[in-house]
Amino acid sequence: TGDLVWHWKGQAPLPSYLVSIAVSDYQKQSWSHGGIPFEIYGRTQDTANMTAGFVHLNDIYDAFVHEFGPYPFEKVGYALTITGAMEHAGMIHLPRSLANINLNGEDIIAHELAHMWFGNAITTSTAQDMWINEGFAEFGSHFYEEKIYGRSKYVSTVQKNQGVVLKQAALSDGGHLSLSGVNQDQTYGMHTYQKGAMVAHNLREYLGDSLFSHGIKQLIALKTYGNYDVDSFKQTLENATGTSLTEFWLDWIYTPGYHGIIPHKKNSFTAGQQPIRLHRIQSNIPNGASAQGKSTPIWLYKHSYNSGYQGKVFLGYSGDFSPNYQGIQDLQGGADWLSINDSAESLGTSVYDSFEWSELSGTKTLTNTGVKITPTGNPNNLNGRFYVWHHRTEGMYSGSGEIGSNHVYFIGYEGSHDPPLATTTTLPFEVTIKYNKNQTQGGLDYDLSSISGDSLTLCHFKTGELPSAGIALSNVTNQTVGNFGVGNLSFTPQLLSGFYRIGKAKYGLSMEDASENPIRIYPNPSQDLLKIDGFQSGLNVASVQIFETNGVLALSRILTVNKGSVELSIKTIPNGVYTIRINDLSRSISILR
Repeated sequence: TGDLVWHWKGQAPLPSYLVSIAVSDYQKQSWSHGGIPFEIYGRTQDTANMTAGFVHLNDIYDAFVHEFGPYPFEKVGYALTITGAMEHAGMIHLPRSLANINLNGEDIIAHELAHMWFGNAITTSTAQDMWINEGFAEFGSHFYEEKIYGRSKYVSTVQKNQGVVLKQAALSDGGHLSLSGVNQDQTYGMHTYQKGAMVAHNLREYLGDSLFSHGIKQLIALKTYGNYDVDSFKQTLENATGTSLTEFWLDWIYTPGYHGIIPHKKNSFTAGQQPIRLHRIQSNIPNGASAQGKSTPIWLYKHSYNSGYQGKVFLGYSGDFSPNYQGIQDLQGGADWLSINDSAESLGTSVYDSFEWSELSGTKTLTNTGVKITPTGNPNNLNGRFYVWHHRTEGMYSGSGEIGSNHVYFIGYEGSHDPPLATTTTLPFEVTIKYNKNQTQGGLDYDLSSISGDSLTLCHFKTGELPSAGIALSNVTNQTVGNFGVGNLSFTPQLLSGFYRIGKAKYGLSMEDASENPIRIYPNPSQDLLKIDGFQSGLNVASVQIFETNGVLALSRILTVNKGSVELSIKTIPNGVYTIRINDLSRSISILR
């Protein structure tokens, strides 16, 4: 008949849903790499983007072969289409828009190639465990960056993904889900893809890269072109690595929610053995669940106000400590404040952003925490690194209805200064934290629904736990947006490090407390030193402001409460009558010399 007939015969078995044919007036680019033919098909107008967009394909392939094992199909191929990316074995379909000189679609190119190992070489037995296919392929779209762009780029990507999961997965999928056993309405949801990638990263960190890679290679080699369910996947990986994954599977596969640790150091900057607290936090874990958050590695990062970064110490795993551990640990050097797993040694309840003063050319919205930073001037030359952490504790505490129980912020500074900075040094920027009392919109402040938005403020705490009392800050500006339960709280931190929760403006020491906890200010009249006592038990710092009669601020200090008392030097204030504000309590004082 004069027709040209093509016949294809593949040597490798294909999952039945991966058979496809692409037909167009294609131009072909081909080469060989590692003994495997590579073929890319695109129309004439796409050839320039084909060359540019796949510039790292060989490197991506090499990264996956090194980590996951031999390539399981006869060729690597991509056919550019109008829309839709799909991991057809040996000839991936990729939207033409994703092959471009800016490499904006490179992560999708990597995701689909990772499917040749996860989804194609091994395939989930049931749709309820689609995380085996899609979670690991999405992990591949992060992992390749470490090999091509470096570890810091990879860490940034997985932390951004973690932030997206915490903010959006439950909203998108109709609740907090376990990875295994999702119903078919959520088969291809954010838990399967993005949380699946997050958990695959955690598994790699839990095992260590070498053991993880060995285990994955064995997992695929033992059942190439076969199927796994959640239990056989676990058992095979345990056999290959010689490591029990029972606690990890309980924490991250079988149970919804997230795990983490909030650290706190009790003493000031000292070296060697120090008392610390490790508060194990769990967010959105169902009541009665067996998951205890025991599989989180604890890499303790040490930060100093005046001596810079002080290194990190591995303490073990969260299961090695009680849920609210207090004890002596060798920190192998001094620190002013601590953080956990800054380099993504485990991704869970806590996200953070860091930045330097030189990066602040104007208001900056931080990627992972959503906090806004507005520079106000830097008279103390704080040119080190600032950190903003956001810890989710949703579901852990019943709460009082007056202080937010679902999340807590931490702000800390790390720098090198001589002479040393005081703990009460004011940070050179205003912080704006958004509150949202609408649970159906992802708001975490719904436990404060009985409090009007314009009555909310920020409260300072010594630790990340939910204590019975805190300090309501007096320098907070509240911008409420109508009656919609949302708004912004802005303040300038007056400590180099501290925990902050959203709460009622009168929470902690207030006018209502005054009769039960009378504050005594003396001597009054005073000369050079003012003493204040009567602070209630549990209050660790006090905000003290002195105003002139015309409302002008004369002095502002954050003071450490010692045995219920503080002392304040007023040598720089002229004689006169003033109003002193201690948190939310106001009194009149006179200064006479």
